[in-house]
Amino acid sequence: MKLTITELTQTTTETWLDFWQHCPWATVPESPDWFNLWVSCLDTNARTYPLLVTFSDGVQCVIPALRVGRVRNLVEVLQAGPSGGYGGPLSRDVLTGSHLTLILDRIRREHADFHLRINPFLLHRIQPVLNSITCTILPTPVRADFTQPVPLDNHIEDLLSRKRVRRYARSASANGFQVKVMPAEEIDEYIQTYTEAKVRWKEATVDYPDRFFKAMANLTDCTFFGVYDDEGNYCGGGPILTGGTIVTTWLSVMRNNRLKSHIYELFYYELVHRFRSEGYAWFDFNPSSGKAGVIRFKRNFTPYTLPAPEYEGYSWKRLALIALGRP
Repeated sequence: MKLTITELTQTTTETWLDFWQHCPWATVPESPDWFNLWVSCLDTNARTYPLLVTFSDGVQCVIPALRVGRVRNLVEVLQAGPSGGYGGPLSRDVLTGSHLTLILDRIRREHADFHLRINPFLLHRIQPVLNSITCTILPTPVRADFTQPVPLDNHIEDLLSRKRVRRYARSASANGFQVKVMPAEEIDEYIQTYTEAKVRWKEATVDYPDRFFKAMANLTDCTFFGVYDDEGNYCGGGPILTGGTIVTTWLSVMRNNRLKSHIYELFYYELVHRFRSEGYAWFDFNPSSGKAGVIRFKRNFTPYTLPAPEYEGYSWKRLALIALGRP
């Protein structure tokens, strides 16, 4: 029997949360809490718009998304995975490339403007090809994006030692640096370090306001970690997001005058081992950063390269219907 989509409709936050909690490849940036954080701090013109997809074989999935109106509300935008986050789909069932292809085709026809970045851990389950930015089971994306996660398996210590990460981390530790959870009252230290880093970067994909990080610190699935010297001075750090079996780092930044002390290596070395001991399967380095220097640094940890293809497009038919007042 030919596989088809029998229903695609907006669903409730409760259903979205239930799918997210029971999806083995879910990440925190696909959760209702993250999307609500995004809307309240960064895109107040948007609203959450999760979609429930039902297939003819009984499989169901949820696409976490935002809906935005532009140009006097004549153009609707469906955005799944804001600013480098993933857009699912989330499911308790086994998804195939055929399911994903049908979703892309249906969204392309029903939404005037859409953007969707497929979850790479889902693709890895369907097509376990490593160290490639090409996904052969789906249509050609507008951007062949990728992420660089570290598998938290029994080989991690050997991998880190090959790239001298372990030696650098132990050197930083011997010089008195240590990694620990940041107290809530020290979030301003992180924000100051982030502000200084933006000057060094010269450009950034998103300019996050202070309130974004302060609100992030209140998320259940977010913990800020910091690196401290032997006198207890804060040297850098960042938020770590833990959802399901996947740990995601988000904008870890260190103070410029401490970079030569190898505290970046210490920071990630300690966290990789911490979350491996807690049973997590993947440590996903900042998935939204594709800067050349960041990519080179990540390679020191011998990560996998997993495709996270981005799709976007326009439905001219849908645009015409909206213009005619028939949304």
